[in-house]
Formats: sequence, C-alpha cells, structure tokens
Amino acid sequence: MKSCIFCVLLTTICVTIALAQKENNNWYINGGIILNFNEVPLRTDSISAWYYTDAYNATVSDSNGNLLFFATHQHILDKNGIIIPNSTFNNTELFTSSCLQPVVAFPNPDNPNQYYIFRIKDGFGRPSSTRYFLSGELYYSVIDMTLNEGRGSVLPSATNILLAKNLTGAMVAVQGYCGSIWLVVHEVNSNRFLAFEVSDKGIGTPIISEVGTNIDYEGSKFVTDGSNSLFAHPAQNKLVSFDHAAQATELFDFNRNTGKISNPVSLPIRFPVLNANGNVNNYYTKSGSFSPQGKYFYTLEVTEMGSRIIRFDVSSNEATTIQNSKTVVDSIPRWSPFNFFQRAWDGNIYCTVGRIIFSIAHPDDIYSTIVTDSLIGNSTSAFAYNLPNLTVVPTLPITQDSMLLLQDTSLCIGQELKVSPRLEGDHYLWQDGSTDRDYIIKTPGTYTVQVQKGNCNFLDTLEVASFEVTVTLPNDTTICQGEAFELIPITNTSNLIWQDGTTNPSYAVLKTGLYTVAANTQGCSASDSIFVEIIEMQEQVLPQDTTLCIGQTLILTIPNENFDDILWNDQIHSNSFDVKESGRYQLTLVKDGCVQTGTFNVRFEDCENQLKTPNLFSPNGDNQNDKFRVLSLAEVAIASFEIKIYNRWGDLVFQSNDINDGWDGTKHGDGITALPSDVYVYYYAVQLIGTSEKTIKKRTSNFTALVKLGKNT
Repeated sequence: MKSCIFCVLLTTICVTIALAQKENNNWYINGGIILNFNEVPLRTDSISAWYYTDAYNATVSDSNGNLLFFATHQHILDKNGIIIPNSTFNNTELFTSSCLQPVVAFPNPDNPNQYYIFRIKDGFGRPSSTRYFLSGELYYSVIDMTLNEGRGSVLPSATNILLAKNLTGAMVAVQGYCGSIWLVVHEVNSNRFLAFEVSDKGIGTPIISEVGTNIDYEGSKFVTDGSNSLFAHPAQNKLVSFDHAAQATELFDFNRNTGKISNPVSLPIRFPVLNANGNVNNYYTKSGSFSPQGKYFYTLEVTEMGSRIIRFDVSSNEATTIQNSKTVVDSIPRWSPFNFFQRAWDGNIYCTVGRIIFSIAHPDDIYSTIVTDSLIGNSTSAFAYNLPNLTVVPTLPITQDSMLLLQDTSLCIGQELKVSPRLEGDHYLWQDGSTDRDYIIKTPGTYTVQVQKGNCNFLDTLEVASFEVTVTLPNDTTICQGEAFELIPITNTSNLIWQDGTTNPSYAVLKTGLYTVAANTQGCSASDSIFVEIIEMQEQVLPQDTTLCIGQTLILTIPNENFDDILWNDQIHSNSFDVKESGRYQLTLVKDGCVQTGTFNVRFEDCENQLKTPNLFSPNGDNQNDKFRVLSLAEVAIASFEIKIYNRWGDLVFQSNDINDGWDGTKHGDGITALPSDVYVYYYAVQLIGTSEKTIKKRTSNFTALVKLGKNT
C-alpha cells in the first residue's frame, strides 16, 4: 500500500539526515589510505599523505562525493594530501596532542563554500605515576574552498579562535532545525554539556545542560587517552556518552530545537579491571555507533579472550527495557587500544581494531552479521586505522515550500493513505483545519500543511494523484504434455513477482499447478492467478524395433489411463494388440484433445535355421573347439532349452538347460572323467518366446570326438 511506502520514507529520512548525501563518501583511515564509498563495493584509494592520528578525524566531500579535504588533530590537508595554505595546525605547539574526538568539520550554514573546523586541544590524560589530566580547549577555524585554485585555504581572520576551556576530549556535531548545526562538548569535573548552535548568524552562546554522570578526573585511575567521547543518533535526537573516568556509558535525549540534553539512561557496558598496581591499560571501549535507522547502538567490550561486539535496542523510551536489551552479537579474537565505530551510507557499520577493519552488515536487523575479513588487510602502513566523525550538513533554509515536509505521491484506487510531515514540529495546520500530525487522505487532490518548529515556520503542498495497477493472466487452461506454454501477463508495470519469488516478465509452465503473479508500483499492487493442468500421457509403452521367430506372437497392452481413444495402425481401437507378422506398427493415444503417437518395426524369421551344431569338436584343452554346444546364428528369443547326449548303449553322459552351456567330452561334464571317441547321440529341444510348444527337435548319431558328425532328424 502507499502508506507502507511512506512509512519506509519516514524511517529512511533518519539516514539521509545523518549522512547527508555524499558528503561522507570518503574516509581517511591513516597511512595515506582513503575508503571510497562512491562505488559498490567500496574501494580503497591512496594519497601521498601519511599523517597519523590515533583519534577520529574529519574527512569532508562535496555533495557529489568528491573528496575536498581531511583534518587530523594536527593538520588540515587537501584532496591530494597537501597541507592547505594558512593552516598552522601542524607547526603550532598547542596542537600536537590528541583526544579521541579532536576534530569535527561541517559546512558554514551561511556560505556553502566555507567549512567550520572545530578542534579540541588536549582533553586527555597521562596514565603515569603522577596521573594528570590536560584540560581541553575548543578552537575553530574556517576554510574557504574557493581559494587556492579550489583546493581550499584557511581564512587568516578565522584561524584557531578559542571558544571554550576546561573540557573533556568529547565532541560531536548534531543537525538542528532552520539550517543550524549544534556542536556538543562536555566540561571536565562536572556534569555540564555545552551545545553551541552554529547558524547563518554565526556561532551562538552555549546552551548548558547539567545532566548525567559527573565526569571527574581528579585522582582517577582511568585517566587515559580518549577518556570521554560522544556519538549522535541518526535522527539527531539522542546521544551516547562514554565516560571512562567514572566507568559509565549513558544514553541521552537531545532536543534539536533547543539544544537541551535530558533523560540519562545508563548502559551496562563492561569496563576493564585494575591490575595489582592499581593501574589500567589502554585496552577498553572508546567508541560506538547507532545503526543507520537508529534502532540499535553497537559498541565493543574487551574480554580476557579478545573483544566482543554488543548492542542495545534503543528504540523504546523505557530505561529498563533498553538496559535489558543488551545482546552479544559476535566475538573477535583480537583487541587494541585503538578501536573506532562508524556507520556508512551503504547501510553497514564499520569498525576498526588496530589495523583490522571489519563491518557489521544489516545492523538494523535482529540478526546482524559480523564480517571479520579485513577490507584492506592487516597493513603495516599505519600503526592503527581510525575513522572519521560524520560530516553533518545543515537543513534547507527557511522556505515557504519545504521538501522537508511532504513528497508528492499517488493514491491507489480503493485505498487510504496516511501521511505525516517528516519534520517533527511544535504545531501543525492542514488545509481543512486539522491540527494532528498524521493526516488520512481518501481521495486524490491537493493538500497543504503548515509546520511550526520553534521560531521557524514551514509550508508544503502535497499533490496526490490517482493510480491503479493492473495485471491479467489468461483463464484457467489445460495443455498437452511436452507442449511449450509461457505465461505473459498484461500489465501496466514491469515490477512483477511470481509465486516462487522470481521477477521475470514471463513464466514458463512445466507442471500442473496454480500460478500467481503480483504487480507493484508507486505503492499500489494487484495480482492474478491461473490454474494450468498438464495432460500427462502414457510413458513409452512400445518396444524397440525387434526380431521374432516365425510362430511367435508379441502381445502389447496399454494400461488403463482413461484415454479417450487407443488406436493401432489407424484401424484397431483397443487397449491390446497382437503382433503376428512383420511390418511397421503405429500406436496413437488420445486424451482430452492431446495426441501421442509412436511407431516400431517387427521382423519375423525362421529361427529353426538359425540354430546350428558343429560337425566336430576337440576337447583337448587348447581352448579351441573344446566344447560341443548349440549355436544361435541370430538373436532368437528363447523361452526354454534342453539338450541331452547319450553313448551307443543309451547311457546319458551329459544334459543341460542352458543354450550357452556345452559338453567338454567328460562324463556328465565333470571336467575329469574323459570319455573315449565313440558313437554318441544328442537331442535338443527349444521353445521360443511367444509359442506354446517346443519346436525344432533334432537327433544326431555317429558323433565321435575329433570326427566330422553326421545327422539324423
């Protein structure tokens, strides 16, 4: 139904908001390597830059997926890996240290050719014998991409401008309304979040939220690199905070309109245990990622055997439900102090553990898949691979016809369509005075909605056209066995699916059954079916061309298969037929209008003249004529056979019922007691298949070994 398609549109808009279009299609991961998502499957590109960072970077592309620049905690480099002009990041002593999220970049809402670069200096600790924390300082710069022949340059008037002090090393960008972007950081030794709104008016004063665990590093044994980190939901309405000093991970609600943070929910994630010296190593969870549709939050737990991927279902607003949803997805037999998560436009989540990159496929499904094969191998080009913070793009500016609200669509005949503005507002007003967000459309036409969100007002018009899908198959039918029959629907769409899941424009019928085709387009659907019966004929019942003996009869019978007619040689209507003479015979079967015809040849021969006996044999063991036997000079169909041999006194010396058996000149054919050359008499009788009595009886006398025989009949 059309409403279903609109539901999908409503959910997928979260991914569009979070990942923009193609601004995140290139990822710098250290060692001069770029992951390029502009192709499927993704490919790796190389640049001359070998700048290393053990933290998230910022890799920015334009809306067409062309790499513009990338920034680490020290440097900003153009698409060729060359440090851009007027950039003092790499030679300023203040910018030589790294927290986990030291840099974030996004477009200037007031100028699409410019980009803000926000960096945190310090904001991390030293796990030494004295243990101390370097309080973070937030700075920003502005890059103008129209300068330096389109490769970008930092504006001298907007270079390393201090915004705030006393911060942790956490920083994340969140999309706001009315074309603004929020930059969220956290103060050290407090529970205060600072949210700076960046809009066409510039950078505003921070919105303060005192909520969640107090991040206090004084005396903490967990003071280490990346001790705090922040990650945003793709719908931009939730945040997850990792606080390693307090060993706490919390989920928060974020108000995109006001910048306020609220409703903390503790996520039970395992943290490392202190060793005997009261210290902790660097191998623990530092990052995570929401799934592209926002249903789950994935992160890493370090275990004694390596690492394991876990996730929480954050789709509800109930704390206990979220906490109890913790699930171990898979185990990874490795660990590293450098682990990063990030979701990509292709629907996967990518994770690095040291120099290994793997992916989580179908992360919004209940059965996600961990692909542990490294995408680029265990390269030595970098100490560890990192990932970028996502580039958040401002929403469309305030307009009287905003595509953020509705999208023109079609209404299936006889159905209803529920539409909702994709922008969640404070107030709604439809053309008929309705003030609910959801609106039911029953007839085609023009519909208008106004959405008020904070100080912004949006107006959008929805055109709903009438549409009907048609698909027709022939009426139920019967076809003959072996006849080619193809179903070709009459339809107004090419989106077809058959009963077995195939999507071809036609379907070949091979067996009796019900065949169904469904057509779907623009959210509308229709289907039709046909029952096809294949008239199955008798399997091969005729013999191959054959030879019979004169006097034999070949009887052919057709089993009762409810045939309408059984015809022999176009003359005899019967289910049985006796073949008594040579010729070519034809069988025709008729059933429900289907005709099957077969032919075969029969030849009759004088079989008596085909049976011969030799005039002599020499049973001397030289394997030449050692036995006396009846020889068949042609293929004679024999039903029974008998041979007996007597000496001159009438004593039986040999007998057999096997025409292939022969007498070797010994008593009773024992192969031991040799009989002398003498006069012997033999007799044989043969009954042929198709005859009722024995025929071809012969007697022979004067039979002596090694002597030519005479015959008496």
